[in-house]
Amino acid sequence: MQGINLSGGQKQRISLARAVYSGSDIYFFDDPLSAVDSHVGKHIFDKVIGPKGLLRKKTRILVTHRLAVLPQVDMVLVLGGGKISDVGTYDELLTRGGAFSDFLVQFLQEGEETEGVSDEDMQLLGEIVSQVGASTELARQFSRLSANESDSTSDTERRARRRRTSSSRSAVEKPGQSKGKPEKPEKAPIASGAKLTEEESAQVGSVKWWVYLAYIKAMGKWMTVVTFVSYVFSHAFNIMGSYWLSLWSNDALDPVLATDPEQRNFRLGMYALYGTMESECSCYTP
Repeated sequence: MQGINLSGGQKQRISLARAVYSGSDIYFFDDPLSAVDSHVGKHIFDKVIGPKGLLRKKTRILVTHRLAVLPQVDMVLVLGGGKISDVGTYDELLTRGGAFSDFLVQFLQEGEETEGVSDEDMQLLGEIVSQVGASTELARQFSRLSANESDSTSDTERRARRRRTSSSRSAVEKPGQSKGKPEKPEKAPIASGAKLTEEESAQVGSVKWWVYLAYIKAMGKWMTVVTFVSYVFSHAFNIMGSYWLSLWSNDALDPVLATDPEQRNFRLGMYALYGTMESECSCYTP
């Protein structure tokens, strides 16, 4: 999707809205929650993708790393090495262990390295650990990550710490540099001819026929007929009102009609009627 001034999360939300408006029966979501914040992802899942969302009556295939949504899905497929390693409901996978438990351990290990586990996922992992027992590798890994999480004294510090990458935490000192004075980071060189933004091209041409069909399908056949008829009558009353106004203007050329109050009231009443009917028909047109 184009839009150089849009962030990744904004592009993701626009793409999701386009998919919802398409009215398909089957939806494939390739990790749409990864580019948005935790609370935004929860809102998207609850209102759109989840069992109570807009697409609750559609078939949805969701690729995600958000553990918090797993209890609400119908079926979970665990992938490993490019293959399906385990299949089942959320409760079945918890009971069976196996590949799903290995995935949770790997998830915690990656979260410990990148400090990127959300509060919702940590809460769900705590519930899983209480079910599987404290003697498992999953429980031990969860305890280590929880201990690291408790080092931060506030939620603000924890969120800020999660946003930092682990690649640039230690200061590098050059030979002869005094201790305690970290080296100032050097700015990355900008390549010659590099551009911060790129020019976008606008498509030129007429509207495709399938766009009109999509609108008709979304509106329904009866609403389409009502809209078309209202549109025709609205323009018809507009033309009739303009024609009637021209006749009224010509009355000024006749001394008798120009001073006749009955003729004036008749012209005014008919012109008001045409305007009212045009307004009424316009209410049913987009």
